[in-house]
Amino acid sequence: MKKRYLKMFLILSLVIFGLLSVFNFSFATGQGETAWETLSQEASDYLEMAVSKMEEAIKTYQGVNYP
Repeated sequence: MKKRYLKMFLILSLVIFGLLSVFNFSFATGQGETAWETLSQEASDYLEMAVSKMEEAIKTYQGVNYP
């Protein structure tokens, strides 16, 4: 009886692990630049401009102490 439950537990564990890994891999591939391909090119350009301006501002004001 115990062997039967152990076998069932192992099979269910493998199935659940497989489903979770497939979900994680599919979620990970959807991140990054590919997420912006669905938007218009103009919106993507504005986003890249905004990110570069924020990075420039961070470099400019890094270490400045405000009163």
